[in-house]
Amino acid sequence: CAIPAFKGLLPELHNTNILDLLFELATWHGLAKLKMHTESTLQDLDNSLTCLGDDLRQFKRVTYMVYTTHELPAEVAA
Repeated sequence: CAIPAFKGLLPELHNTNILDLLFELATWHGLAKLKMHTESTLQDLDNSLTCLGDDLRQFKRVTYMVYTTHELPAEVAA
């Protein structure tokens, strides 16, 4: 999991946002990859998607606006 690699990388408010987002992405991904779903796993997936959306909006509102990013030349060319 990528969470330990990102822990403490940014100042605290942004660090918490990134770690929460990574956790929700990993949770959603793990649930989405299940080969067989039950009613409870589908409910968990729905709840996870809601939390992921909340965390993405929080990231955009708080962290994304603080950091200036640029695409790498290879990304621009793709």
